[in-house]
Amino acid sequence: MGIELQSNSKRSCDSDPAVGAVPYTQKATVPSNNVAKGHDQVPESQPDPPPDGGWQAWLQVLGSWILIFNTWGIVVTFGDFQNFYESGQLFTQTSSKISWIGSIQAFLVFATGAVTGPIFARGQLKPLLIVGNFCLVFGHMMLSLCKEYWQALLAQGFMIGIGASCLFVPSLAVMQPYFSRHLGLAIGIAATGSSLGGVIYPVIFINLIDRLGFGWTVRIMGFVSLGTLLIPMTVSKMRVKPAGVRRLFDLSAFRDGPYLLFKSEAGIICTAIFTGFSSGIFIATPPLLFVALTKGKSKIGTRMGMAFTLLGLGVLTGGPG
Repeated sequence: MGIELQSNSKRSCDSDPAVGAVPYTQKATVPSNNVAKGHDQVPESQPDPPPDGGWQAWLQVLGSWILIFNTWGIVVTFGDFQNFYESGQLFTQTSSKISWIGSIQAFLVFATGAVTGPIFARGQLKPLLIVGNFCLVFGHMMLSLCKEYWQALLAQGFMIGIGASCLFVPSLAVMQPYFSRHLGLAIGIAATGSSLGGVIYPVIFINLIDRLGFGWTVRIMGFVSLGTLLIPMTVSKMRVKPAGVRRLFDLSAFRDGPYLLFKSEAGIICTAIFTGFSSGIFIATPPLLFVALTKGKSKIGTRMGMAFTLLGLGVLTGGPG
């Protein structure tokens, strides 16, 4: 009788929830399912829909406008630099070798997108802006001291080219999370920065070169870049942080038919035919297509950088203008 009471008491304690015991099957199944879900897949963040306007969104457009103003405005100005170099006032070199400075500069703006695009996709907007701002301004200061061809090649071709490349991809990609229906309008407005930059910087160079000389003319251009780039350093912000670390190279892009068609040589030729009437349209159209053709929006920065890298090869083999 005593043994039976002890057995019944033991069974009641094992099954009583107040005691704190949990059946073995419940321990094994519920937590294991949660762990499995956490390890099998990393869910991509689902942000709120883009505000499609508002003060913060249009500040991104302003920041992007200034970034494009200081990238393509400076790249386009090389035509005036080449005329000055060919005059022999700074150094003596053939026109073919001088043109390599502008070609390398424009090439790096696109080609390093294979690195700057994934870096942006990892949420590192501010480091890109800091490095780009430093290289752009430092390159101008070093160029103002140049007396030889190889010095100008390093300062203007490589240093300024790398600085502009760090600013170009973020200038286009940062607006996408803020706009949906008005994304085309936002990118179109930002792209006008290339047109105005292509007017302002050449005017500065042409009007000051005879009055102040090469050194101070280039320094003033560097100071203009420094002053204007402080604005995007302050206002440009990523609205959506990436859910996890992204790969530097997205191999799935080569299995995406629409994306491959657009970035292929035939697609680029068609783009040049239909949208090559002005540089503003050329700059504004590709980002819209990348957004439309990329299903995973977190990969936009990476794919944009990959495509611009291939485009940079054509810029390198072609002329700087």
